[in-house]
Amino acid sequence: MAQAEDVPMSRQEFSVAYDGPSRADDHSIDVRNLAPALLAFGRLLREANTEFNGKKSTTKVLVVSDFEHKCFNINFELIVGFYDQIKQLLGLDQVKTAKEILEWIGLLKGPLHGVGLATGYISFLKYLEWKKGQDIVEERVEADPRGIIKVTIKGNGNSVCLTPEIYSLSKNPKALRATQDAFLPLGHDGFETMRVSGDEEDTPEDFTPEEVANIAASCVKGIEESKEVNEPDVEETPA
Repeated sequence: MAQAEDVPMSRQEFSVAYDGPSRADDHSIDVRNLAPALLAFGRLLREANTEFNGKKSTTKVLVVSDFEHKCFNINFELIVGFYDQIKQLLGLDQVKTAKEILEWIGLLKGPLHGVGLATGYISFLKYLEWKKGQDIVEERVEADPRGIIKVTIKGNGNSVCLTPEIYSLSKNPKALRATQDAFLPLGHDGFETMRVSGDEEDTPEDFTPEEVANIAASCVKGIEESKEVNEPDVEETPA
């Protein structure tokens, strides 16, 4: 196996800001809410990378806290390691970079941001927001070589399409639990919104209380449906 220093890396910085109109100049946050959220981003990104790039790809999430007027801002860096086996199995063009992982999750705006059958894509968080915890009917689009999954809300006929990776991630209870925890500071101590920013040229992604409530409802529904035994989440470290 290649040594760690020989593994190609993809890196992407992003920041998360928890905010609210009543925050004034208070730059503090309860550690009981912040700590689970910090760990949650690491868990969510790890699960997403596994879905997109396979178990041989590694992830590391670095964090440096920062403070801005009226909000609590956290700077992250996602580092994804690519092994030669992954490139051979997936093909170089199919390997997801750190930025693409953030876009596919929906933390950064990207090609999966749009909603609807016309785009053929929808990001993980946009899907959870759209679903609102409602019952769905799933079917594979046989004519699509990408293996796209069409999801329809029972009762109203509204539909979106998911890539196989996003579909699998939406069924992953560890990813759903991590998503819940990432939004944990909201609803406490005046924090109501979350903004995720990437590079200067990227448009920030804002999450409103209503959107977060819809995402949370889908997480609860998915976890219940998974019937997962709540076991400790142990991170594996490559040898």
